[in-house]
Amino acid sequence: MTKEQTILITPQGYLALETELNDLKLKKRPEVIAALQEARSLGDLSENAEYDAARNEQAQVEARIKELEFKLEPALEVIIIIVFSKLTVLPWLSVNLPSSKT
Repeated sequence: MTKEQTILITPQGYLALETELNDLKLKKRPEVIAALQEARSLGDLSENAEYDAARNEQAQVEARIKELEFKLEPALEVIIIIVFSKLTVLPWLSVNLPSSKT
């Protein structure tokens, strides 16, 4: 995915991704750092399976954080409101509706 691509996302989808990002940054990342520090305190890092596992988990968490930040930065929220059978959209959103013939 390149920076030039537009990502369309619903408000609910945006909120879900933003919640996951906050959870990763505020909960998971500190847990991984603590596990890394604990594993580091166990001694020789070259033969330390706990350290390797913590480093791998850290890499996965950081990769997901970058992915979410990349998706959320340019995301456009698509909001469509139906009021009294009249379609109202935001000015920047283009919608083509078929003509209704009764």
